[in-house]
Amino acid sequence: MTQERPGQLHNTPAGGGFVRARCVSLLGTGLLLAAVLVTGRFWFDLNDDLFMEHILSGAYTGVPESRNIQNLFPASLAVSILYRLFDRIPWYGLILILLQLGCIAIILYRLERVRKNSGIPAAVLLGGLLFYHLAFLQYSVTVGIMACCVIVLILTAGEPLTLKDAGREYLPAFILLLAGYALRSEMMLFMLPFILLALLLRLFLQYRFPEEGFSSLKKVLARFLAMALIAAAGIGLVQASDEAACSSAKWREFRRFFDARTELYDFQRIPEYEGNEAFYDSLGLDPSEAALLKNYNFGLDERIDAGVMEQTASYAGLIRAKEDPFKARLKRAVYEYRMLFTDQDQRPYNILSAILYLSVLAGILAKAVLRGKQREPEEQWAPEAQGPEQQGTAQQKREKIPPLTAFLVTAALFFGRSVLFLYLLYNERPVVRLTHCLYLAECVILFAVLLMLSEEGFGKKTVLFYTAVLTAVFAWAFFFQVRNVRQEDMRRLEVNRPYRDYLSYAEEHGDQYFFTDVYSTVAFSEEVFGDEPSPLNWDLCGGWACKSPLYEKKLAMYLLDSMESALLEDPYCRFVTRSDYDIEWLYEYYRSRGVEIRAELTDTLSDYWSIYRIEVLR
Repeated sequence: MTQERPGQLHNTPAGGGFVRARCVSLLGTGLLLAAVLVTGRFWFDLNDDLFMEHILSGAYTGVPESRNIQNLFPASLAVSILYRLFDRIPWYGLILILLQLGCIAIILYRLERVRKNSGIPAAVLLGGLLFYHLAFLQYSVTVGIMACCVIVLILTAGEPLTLKDAGREYLPAFILLLAGYALRSEMMLFMLPFILLALLLRLFLQYRFPEEGFSSLKKVLARFLAMALIAAAGIGLVQASDEAACSSAKWREFRRFFDARTELYDFQRIPEYEGNEAFYDSLGLDPSEAALLKNYNFGLDERIDAGVMEQTASYAGLIRAKEDPFKARLKRAVYEYRMLFTDQDQRPYNILSAILYLSVLAGILAKAVLRGKQREPEEQWAPEAQGPEQQGTAQQKREKIPPLTAFLVTAALFFGRSVLFLYLLYNERPVVRLTHCLYLAECVILFAVLLMLSEEGFGKKTVLFYTAVLTAVFAWAFFFQVRNVRQEDMRRLEVNRPYRDYLSYAEEHGDQYFFTDVYSTVAFSEEVFGDEPSPLNWDLCGGWACKSPLYEKKLAMYLLDSMESALLEDPYCRFVTRSDYDIEWLYEYYRSRGVEIRAELTDTLSDYWSIYRIEVLR
């Protein structure tokens, strides 16, 4: 009989186990990929990823840039080098796709290796949780999937008997952790509690705590601390390399601006000018400049710098604390958290999560009952009272996860997910790229615990029946996602037509430069493997890259000093906005500068865009 390492999730299958696991992994991943291709196509989900692709590919400044603002430097540098070497390949989107599918393949392979017939239900589960995000790429979700792969790599690792073994068992998870951190540091930190919980569970099983007594707790904590410190050191090196790459005065100033902008637009509410005149006067901002903060076109005004943005964010936080105090926000967050369990927008995620929680609790109860009925006399299980051969047999009979350990892990998981959900609701940021990754992590951990619980003591027919029931539920969620992806794919094809027309227009008018209203563009995206034009001669009037060294570099390419002066002085500059948007704020801004203007409509596109030339009257 093949003997396993103590504490391993499941005995490694003999003979064709590797072949079977590889086949299941490739089949499951291939079916998910085929489903995306049959249902629609790959899209960048948000403007963030679209703009990052433009920066890395050279579509923004004309050359692939190694400082991508949103990614840390090591990730940006690697992708920019690929674009420099092979500029016709859409590397950024392709890398996100390969990372997601690769992590799914690893998850399925490791689960099938440690538990026969678990790969297919896991593939259907991942489809029910992730299918939308496989078609509509978002780098935060990609990092969430990478974090879940780290969790599975940790849970399915064998016992590292030596330092060399430890490197072999945990190095893949360590590398994936650092790669995800470089791609989206905030998201990997958000997923870190789940990774640490998985590591604790793995160490508890390895050292048989509390089954072998509290003396094993020291070993658990020592190994946990050592591994956490190694991971922290790796993260520190990645962070330090990014800080060194962006250590110039311009980049440091922009990062202050970027962080304050994120705080203001993502976590606070921009103060109205009316009622806050004294504050805006202290910053030297008039009503027209406050309007630029509201409509996100702050790039027009050079005076809105890092200091102004930081003070505005701080002031907005004070107003928020006064108008919406801590207790009221927390009470509202708790109420909204309770409502999540019946929220239709959260389906099928909350249903899958609830079913897995109930399944694990049912498995814990059944395991406890079986354990009580099958318990043998205590002395029969004492290893020191048996010979080596008997000890090996007894070791194989021992359970992979005691019911108490499974319950404590499940309780800790629910507590952790509740804290993270409350944090998001408290800050009014329950965006799907965060909540869906949260659901994914807890479902992956619950699924692994369920596999460990079903390892021994249950009849084969019982396990197969319950596996079939769970797979059917997962399949319902999967088809639910397929329907949503198909509808969203068709919607984007229709909505994106004005955007394509605008890009084609800008490309045809290469002698002009187009400054574009930010909120006129938020509905658009691009296909990862599409053929959209990529003209250089346009930019947003605000957004997260505005006022960056890259933005300044782009203006310098066209011999423009600033957006404000370019619209007034350069006859080839245009202002572009939605046709149904009021541009009175633009008149007010220049009037506050002592300049009367006339916005001459020079062209319209697709019944959507209005293109203006700004003329100075006096």
